Amino acid sequence: MKNRLDRLAQHDNVLGAILFIIVFGVYQITMCPTVSFTDSGELATVATTLGIAHPTGYPLWTLIGRLAVMIPLATREIIRLNELAGLLTALAVGFFFKLILIFYRSQKVFRFKRTDSSETRQWIPVFSAFVTASTLGFSSTMWAQSVEIEVYALHALLVMLTMIFFVAGIDQQLSEPGQISRRLLLFSFVLGLSFTNHMTTVLLAPGFLYLFFASFGFNKRSWQLIALFVPFFLLGLSVYLYLPIRSAAGPLLDWGHPATLERFWWHVTAKQYQTWMFAGSAVIWKQTGYFVTNFPTEFGWFVIPFLLVGFIETAVRSKRLLLFLVLLFVACLGYTVNFDIHEIDPYFILAYLACASFLAIAVKVLLEWSSERKTWVYTVLLVLIFVALPVIQVINNRDDVDQSQNYESVDFVQNVFSQLEPNAVVFSSLWDYFISPSYYDQLVRGIRPDVTIVDEELLQNRTWYFIQLERNHLGLLDNSKVEVDAFLAELKKFENGEPFEFETIKSRWNDLLEGMVATLLTRHPVYVDVRIANAFPGNFQRVPQGLLVRLTAKGQDAEWKPIRKRLVGGTFSDYVTSDLKLYYATMYTYHSYWLLTKKRLVEATECLREALRVYPSYAPALNLRAHLVGEE
Repeated sequence: MKNRLDRLAQHDNVLGAILFIIVFGVYQITMCPTVSFTDSGELATVATTLGIAHPTGYPLWTLIGRLAVMIPLATREIIRLNELAGLLTALAVGFFFKLILIFYRSQKVFRFKRTDSSETRQWIPVFSAFVTASTLGFSSTMWAQSVEIEVYALHALLVMLTMIFFVAGIDQQLSEPGQISRRLLLFSFVLGLSFTNHMTTVLLAPGFLYLFFASFGFNKRSWQLIALFVPFFLLGLSVYLYLPIRSAAGPLLDWGHPATLERFWWHVTAKQYQTWMFAGSAVIWKQTGYFVTNFPTEFGWFVIPFLLVGFIETAVRSKRLLLFLVLLFVACLGYTVNFDIHEIDPYFILAYLACASFLAIAVKVLLEWSSERKTWVYTVLLVLIFVALPVIQVINNRDDVDQSQNYESVDFVQNVFSQLEPNAVVFSSLWDYFISPSYYDQLVRGIRPDVTIVDEELLQNRTWYFIQLERNHLGLLDNSKVEVDAFLAELKKFENGEPFEFETIKSRWNDLLEGMVATLLTRHPVYVDVRIANAFPGNFQRVPQGLLVRLTAKGQDAEWKPIRKRLVGGTFSDYVTSDLKLYYATMYTYHSYWLLTKKRLVEATECLREALRVYPSYAPALNLRAHLVGEE
């Protein structure tokens, strides 16, 4: 039996392919069938139309996504892109399997203290790598990257490939010191490519620099090697040239307009998000707390003792591997807990990768321990426990990641579009489930091209957004040129870090909103989402129509329209679905207040009932209900 397992273990590439097929198959079952939340619609549009995505631009992902949508299949572009996410994530899992095996086999790099008996059991390291990769693949964060279009699936894959080529390249260079390792040259190129997808690739640097200099020494020869790698790194990094070249061509989506050197630098360094980075101790405590409390749900409580075993075993057998993995973990955690955003989970991927490596070592050492005692009962029991790890992951995490029935953002957009008058202009702050998915519907599928959607947050904070609006919606700003120019003059001061007066920029912003709406109302129906309705001057009438509020000039009539389609909701739940429910409840309550002013008690009561069905704890709806009951 042992010999058969050892022979099977020799075919680790085949086992890696089997792992990929298994993981990819499960991912397909839980894949979102349409546009999901947040950046899904924007990224799908960017890939399909070759546009510019939000910082840092993600040019490599954009080009790969474009290749995916060009495949002649009888499916919509979003399906192909969601499939691509599953494919890339499954490949990342398969290459993590290979990475663990490379850790084990790189004796010259990590200088393992091995026993003779352990080296003869070839099936044990392969088995440990297989079950650990499966466990990582079905962790909630890794699995979540496979079900919808996002940049983190490609990031995970590139991190795995970079680490494989790096460790294997060092091992090859140490084995053949008289030649330059081709694997290290390939590593340099892939590292450059990885930066063109996600800048958090830089978090690999502490671990990589330590391992490189620990292997070759801190000397002239090491720096000469690094100098040889620089041209290949720059070649990979050159994919970033896509941004200024494409931006100058005027794409439909041109986030940041990085056509100049200054704007290019702002974009790739994510200048607009730097206010959320290193924002203070409160953010550190919040994100650290989230990581700690979420970790058991990521891998399960049952895995934590094995991680401790793996950590101790690594410390005993290879101090170099221990420090390498610890540096990866600390760099990832140290950066990520300083980033104040909701969608923080994918930024922990490198830390989870380090933890999964310790898990693999624990599985390996425990099986070696049982095998050395020649007690097959212990070995079989441990094998069954370890095989159960990925199965338990699937059971525990599926409900948290399954988007197979997630049509909520599509339903929201269709609900809004179905009740808009022709040639409507919509001011909105709802990026996650309206603005982003509407890009896909309008610019890719050609649905309601007559509607102009204005992102209120970008209009208020980004000068480049006016360039995109003028390019895509000719004449939209023509009659507001005075107000636009006055506001932009102040906004540029803010954007360039120059002194500005808050009251002045606020006043110019109010003038811009009032001027834009006043001129637009002469030619277009104008709508706003309920969350920003009060930001517009009070000299406009407000009438609830479906999921939006219609603005009209004084004396201009507008018909009330109920929300046509109720929010059903699905099994998938996160902060966006919670916010979506809150928005529905807010809008229903707004309808109810408005109807009460018109003495339409029956309809107002029905809207209030619907608000509490969607969000039972919504305080304004509860207060209004108490008021109505009191009046009765």
